[in-house]
Amino acid sequence: MIDHGREVKRILWIALFMNIVVSAAKATYGLMTGTLSMIADGAHSLTDAGSSIMGLVSVHFAVRPSDNDHHYGHHKYETLAALGIGGFIALTSWEILKNAIHRLTDLEHPEFHPSGLGIMLVTMAVNLGLSKYERKKGREYRSSILTADAYHTASDFWVSLSVVVTLIAVRFDWAWVDPVVSLGIAIYFAYIAYKVVSDNVLDLSDAAFVDPREIERLVLDVPGILSCHRVRTRGRHGNIFVDLHVQIEPETTTAAAHAIVHNAEMRIKSHIDGIRDVIIHTEPYPDDDTNPRIILPKS
Repeated sequence: MIDHGREVKRILWIALFMNIVVSAAKATYGLMTGTLSMIADGAHSLTDAGSSIMGLVSVHFAVRPSDNDHHYGHHKYETLAALGIGGFIALTSWEILKNAIHRLTDLEHPEFHPSGLGIMLVTMAVNLGLSKYERKKGREYRSSILTADAYHTASDFWVSLSVVVTLIAVRFDWAWVDPVVSLGIAIYFAYIAYKVVSDNVLDLSDAAFVDPREIERLVLDVPGILSCHRVRTRGRHGNIFVDLHVQIEPETTTAAAHAIVHNAEMRIKSHIDGIRDVIIHTEPYPDDDTNPRIILPKS
């Protein structure tokens, strides 16, 4: 887990550095030429750096081992940060939507210095490459924060693309093109924000993660297990928790029962990637544990 966290931090540091460079390039050019749209785009790029910082802080806490206050570990700090980034993307969508509606109603002619095209294209290439890299590593390390940060970095690419489209539209005096493109980008961002938030809310709300029928199928193939029920799962990729009940012959010794359950646990972990912990409760067969017998201790 610590090695995983160290690698995720390394990638986030790279993203932070690149986002600061991109933001500085846009803002510097905007200030030198008085180009408001470039300054605004530079400010938006700076929010990408902010999301990387949020990710670094969350991973710092998420990699901590279980303790007396967090028996299941601290991984949900990463999920909380991913939710925050989803909020950033939603805010970006809202700001673009407001500007697009304003330009549609007023047919405002945006100002943009043509010589900034080269800077825009270079920074767009950086953002696109960085987003793809983060998304790839997010899948590799099953990191929700890297996946969310990749989406946020990609949002900067699309904002920059809208500025480039604006430049071309202004060249041909097509003022309506910019707000129309911005509307499309705003809708796309809203969808991405929904996806990021909904995926991470599932983790926070302990939603079922693995089909119980798959767990049952694997467990019933283990010799000695006669029945399997009450299968529950929660978590996310790379951090899945499973608990279930199994029934075995009542004459089975404690040592034999332990071996059977251990085999079931190993079978689940070997066939389903990302299982962190499996808890199995054993019962005699047959036994209706929906109405368990209460055995009082002898006085």
